[in-house]
Amino acid sequence: MTPQYRSVSDLLRGHVFSIDDYQRECKWGNGKRARAPGRLDRHVCCRLGNPTPAVQTYAEYFLGSLIVSQRDGRPYLIDGQQRVTSPTLLLIYLYRIAQDAHEPVSHTIEPLIYRDHFGKPQCNLDVPERRALLYALFRDQPLAGLEADESVETMGQRYRDIAGCGLLGELRDAWIHFAYWLMTRVGVIVIDTDDEAHAYTIFEAMNDRGRPLSPVGMMKAYLLSQLTGAPHRHHVNQVWKHEMQKLTRHGDPDPTRDAAFLKAWLRSQYPSRFVSATKGRKTATGSLSAAPFTDGCATTATRWARVATKSPPIW
Repeated sequence: MTPQYRSVSDLLRGHVFSIDDYQRECKWGNGKRARAPGRLDRHVCCRLGNPTPAVQTYAEYFLGSLIVSQRDGRPYLIDGQQRVTSPTLLLIYLYRIAQDAHEPVSHTIEPLIYRDHFGKPQCNLDVPERRALLYALFRDQPLAGLEADESVETMGQRYRDIAGCGLLGELRDAWIHFAYWLMTRVGVIVIDTDDEAHAYTIFEAMNDRGRPLSPVGMMKAYLLSQLTGAPHRHHVNQVWKHEMQKLTRHGDPDPTRDAAFLKAWLRSQYPSRFVSATKGRKTATGSLSAAPFTDGCATTATRWARVATKSPPIW
């Protein structure tokens, strides 16, 4: 593994990232959505009146780290998709402002978001479910009907948060400085690995950064990491996402319903194994913990794939 520092410009220019299926859905808490632009713009607001080249002397800002696995000739984000998604959405917002103002900086921003790939649009985050949304944002087109997927809905809301947070009003004439600063003085540490076997190990180790995975997310991530063959893993992931989304959004939305359902289903299917694994073990609230059981059944990933992909699913 080789760590390298890269500015946002170096990271996004000419690179197209895919995302492993075992990564969580793209999510931000309300607090993080509100704070992120402010954490950046406060570094530039005090520099009003400076000539644009002075941006080269501004302090750098470190976003965090990315874990990237090279596979089939393209980079896959193992950890850090939000550290790529956030700058991308912010660059799209700045690009739209620059386009409306006919500022040349738009030509500098454009290749960090989008490129023409043999006549087809290609964004730096090449995830099939998200392509239409990113392209619509880039071209300032309506988003109606594009936000059915959970990650896509989150990204659409995230962009609306950026557009509505008053960033342009705070920056005033310094927004061009901010754009150049974001591209050249904001960066990440990129850790490359060519060994796919390390991917899930690194993913687990880095999960205490950013937004933690839920127990259901960790279970899905482990099961998917044990499956062989990218098409099969992708299919299982799509079925899982679809079924869990139906659970959490049915009726009154409840983000904990998927965990409650899976725990109840596991107990109903394997009561003897659950009882033997959890006998005498209590949580802080006095209820039995499902953790020992899920730890034990995690070794049967292929079996779980068969269960999840039955039509309709076996549950």
